[in-house]
Amino acid sequence: MKKIKYLLVALIVATSSLLMTSKVSAASSDDRLIINDPLNVWSVDIVNYVVQLKTTWSEDAKKSFELKTSNGYLISNLNAKIEFSGMLMGEANVESTGNVISNNSSGSYMYNNEHIVPFTTPPGFSITITFKLIPDPNAPVIPVPTERPAISGQDTVINNVDSPYTESEIRAIAIKKVTDAYDGDITDLVVVTEDNYTASKNKVGTFTITYSVTNSSNLTSTFIVNVLNRDFVNPVITGEPTSTVSYKTKVTNEDIIAKYSANDNYDGVIGLVITSSNYEANKLGTFTFRLQAKDSSGNTAVATHTLNVIDDIAPVITDTQEGTIQVSFLKKLSNSELLFGLSATDEIDGELTSKIKIIENQLTDKKGVYSVIYEVSDNANNKTTYERRYEVISTEVPIFYVSRNLISIEDANRMTTEQLALIISNYHNIEMKSFEVITNDYETNEATTGEYLLSMKIVDVNDQEHIFDNYKINVFNKSNLPKENEEPKAKTIWQKIADFFVNLWNGIKAFFKWLRKILAAPFKWVISLFKWF
Repeated sequence: MKKIKYLLVALIVATSSLLMTSKVSAASSDDRLIINDPLNVWSVDIVNYVVQLKTTWSEDAKKSFELKTSNGYLISNLNAKIEFSGMLMGEANVESTGNVISNNSSGSYMYNNEHIVPFTTPPGFSITITFKLIPDPNAPVIPVPTERPAISGQDTVINNVDSPYTESEIRAIAIKKVTDAYDGDITDLVVVTEDNYTASKNKVGTFTITYSVTNSSNLTSTFIVNVLNRDFVNPVITGEPTSTVSYKTKVTNEDIIAKYSANDNYDGVIGLVITSSNYEANKLGTFTFRLQAKDSSGNTAVATHTLNVIDDIAPVITDTQEGTIQVSFLKKLSNSELLFGLSATDEIDGELTSKIKIIENQLTDKKGVYSVIYEVSDNANNKTTYERRYEVISTEVPIFYVSRNLISIEDANRMTTEQLALIISNYHNIEMKSFEVITNDYETNEATTGEYLLSMKIVDVNDQEHIFDNYKINVFNKSNLPKENEEPKAKTIWQKIADFFVNLWNGIKAFFKWLRKILAAPFKWVISLFKWF
């Protein structure tokens, strides 16, 4: 039995010279070891440092692999076990002694830091190779890195919520370079460890992204980027640019703000404030208000409002004469008399009495109630109208204008010389200023029926003189007037003769009165001279 075992070992050794020269790199989980398996027939267990043949040998098949170590390490305790049907047929062991080690019994060769192991096996045989990795005592000592990678960049990125950045774009902006003292540039190794930005990239606020990078020595550096999400669109202010108020209206900032609204693309409706104003209450003029709206991102919009403060309060007319004013039909009121008792004031312009004017006068000499309309305007053209009521009455007997130069008066009523002057001036449309009597036979015959001579001089408001020397005053008795629907009685011849002599006598008296006045004038002048002595 022992002989058969040695025979099989010899057979294996004899065929070990058949080498396969082609090599294909195989992946390794340990960067200290490189394993080449050209035919991909070897199973590798790096953890346990075991290499096994995955398939049985077939004729003319060459199975080989190559072991290499990285710098700083050596392959030790290389051992090859040959088995047939689960039975151990032999082992081959090579120890590293010197730079070149050879053991023909194993068919394995080692040159410095690499082992080349060729094998050929017959059908039914399996090979298991075990080894160890040990430090190379001759390798240079590489210090173990103790410094963490250095990350250079900016820790703050401003982001527009209307067109936000992606995480990768933020990374490219924030992280410029990562440098390690041992590994060099490891920027590509940066990873995201925490991201609370992406889910909130369309929200205004500050959010963070945490990045980390680990070097080959398992040292990690972190970098926190603050992403400031901002809205860069200004709010929009709409409203009334101008307004007009009365000077008596006190305007507040809230009144102006109420005329506007502000909207933001992100915040929606936002508030407004007054940032400046030159407004003064109860003062006329044009004033300016400056409004501002600011959103949560600090974007602002401004608007200007112009306020016109005007005088729209009309003057006030005050009348000391209350109720309806009674006036005789014989009395023609002048403008000054019509304006008597009226005054006007304005809150802005003050006293305006002198500006009151008559715009309508309905007064006549007929009995009845009539209106006189007055008006006054202030400097802002605010107007006030006022109405007075006048009642034209007759407190005298009727007067009949029989002819142009005849005035008839009932004997039971007497008229003064001033009243007669008013009758004559009104009849001739004269606004009388003063009068002077030349002849008045009526003055002593007010109650005696008959005709009497009246002459006077009337001076109008323009100082023009008007002489009336041919008026007759007819004094009559009411009982002698004809009844209603009664024809007047014709005068008898004796009445006519009596009237003639009465008139003649009145004419003579008037002549002598006039002559007396003429002759007396020089004497009055002489007498006045003596008053100076």
